[in-house]
Amino acid sequence: MFILNLIKNVFLLIALTAIYQVIGARVGKGSFQNKVISGVLFGAVGIMGMMTPLIYSPGILLDGRSIILSIAGYFGGPIVAAVAATITVSYRLYIGGAGVFVGVATILEAALMGVIFHFLWYRNKKETGFFRLWLFGFLTTSIVLLTFLALPGKSGLEVVRQLALTILISYPVATVLLCLLFMDYERQSDATEALSQSESLHRGIFQNAAAGVDVVDRDGRFIQVNSTLCDILG
Repeated sequence: MFILNLIKNVFLLIALTAIYQVIGARVGKGSFQNKVISGVLFGAVGIMGMMTPLIYSPGILLDGRSIILSIAGYFGGPIVAAVAATITVSYRLYIGGAGVFVGVATILEAALMGVIFHFLWYRNKKETGFFRLWLFGFLTTSIVLLTFLALPGKSGLEVVRQLALTILISYPVATVLLCLLFMDYERQSDATEALSQSESLHRGIFQNAAAGVDVVDRDGRFIQVNSTLCDILG
C-alpha cells in the first residue's frame, strides 16, 4: 500500500509537469504569477497525496508530501515553496489527529530543504547528476524520519523501525526521477526560448538590412524578401 501511494504521487507529479509546461508557455517564466500558480499546483498534488495515505494509526499519515514539497522548493524557490507549503499545511491541520504537528513539521522541513538546495545548486547552475539529486532526496528524507520520533508515545519509534529502510530507499530514488523529469522539461523550454530568440534576431537583421536581401528557390522564385529590396525593385 505504501509503495502504491508513492507511485500514485509520482504519476500526479508527471501530470503536474505537463500542466507546468502549458503554464510556462502562457505565463512568463520566472514571473510572480507563474510562481504562485506553480505553488498552487504543487500544493494541490500534496493534498491529493494526503487524501489517500498509508494510515499507520488514527491521525498518523504517511504519504509522498515531503517529495512534492522539496521539489517545489528546489525548482521554484521560496515563493513556490511557501505557497505549496501553506496549502498543504492548511489541509493537514484540517485533517488533525495525533500526528498533526509532526505532519506540519514534515511539510515545512521538506519545503525549507528544497529552498536551501535551490540556492546552493539550482540557482547557481551547478551540475546536478544522479548522485547530487539522490543526496538531496536522502538528506531531506533523513530529516523527515527524525521528525517522526516526535510522534506521541512510542508510535514514532515504531514507524521509524518498521518503515525507515523502505522510506530511505524509495523516497530519494523517487526524488531523483522527478527532478530529472523537471530538468528535462526545463532543457526543452530553454532550447525553445533560445530558438525563438535566434529567429527573432535573424528576422530583425533580415528586415532592417540596408541592402536588398532575398531568399529564392532552385527555380529562382522569391521565397522571402526584405523591405529594402521591395523599395529597390519598386
